[in-house]
Amino acid sequence: MTVSRIVERGEGGRLRLYALSPDAPEAAALRAAFLAEDPHIGTMVGSALGTRDLDAHWLTLVPVADLKDIGFATYLRSGHDVPDDQIAAARIALEGATGHVLIVQSPAFNGAEATLAPTEWLLPLAEFDTIRDPGPRRDTPCAASPAPVTAQGTTTPTRQRRTLGPKVLLSALVVAGLLIAALAMIGGR
Repeated sequence: MTVSRIVERGEGGRLRLYALSPDAPEAAALRAAFLAEDPHIGTMVGSALGTRDLDAHWLTLVPVADLKDIGFATYLRSGHDVPDDQIAAARIALEGATGHVLIVQSPAFNGAEATLAPTEWLLPLAEFDTIRDPGPRRDTPCAASPAPVTAQGTTTPTRQRRTLGPKVLLSALVVAGLLIAALAMIGGR
C-alpha cells in the first residue's frame, strides 16, 4: 500500500501510518520523546517527514505489541473510524507491522499543503481516508411551520394570553408596599 506524499490544503479525514525503523537512533529518540510527552514532538515529526512543524495533538505513536489483544484492525476501526474495506486492503501491511507505528492525522498539518519526504527510518505503511460517504440524499417533505404535538396528538394553536410586563408588576408592588406602610402608620396611632 502506498502513502501519499502530497498533503492538500484543507485536507481532512486522512490517516498516514509510518513504521519506525527499530534500529535507527532517531526513531529511538522519537519514541522517547513520545514517552516523555516532549513539547517538541510536532517539530521532530515534521522534520522526519521533511516538512514544517506539525500539531502534536494529531500525532500518535502506537506500540504494536500493545494491540495484540484487540488487533490493529480493531484499533483503527474503533479508534479512528477507518472503514472495513480500507482495512481489508491494507491487511497484509498491518499484519506485518512490528515495533512502533506513527499515525499522522490530517489536522496535524493545520490545513496547509505540504509535500512529504519521509526520512529513511520512517517507513510508509498505510494510508486511510476516514471521511464517510453520507449516502443518498433523502428528500423528505417538511412543513413550513409544524403544528405542536402533545401526548393526545396534534393540537390547534391557541391565542397567547397577554401578560403584564415587568415594569407594571414592579409598579404594582411599590404601590402595594406604600399602601401597607400607610395603613400601618394610621393603625399605629
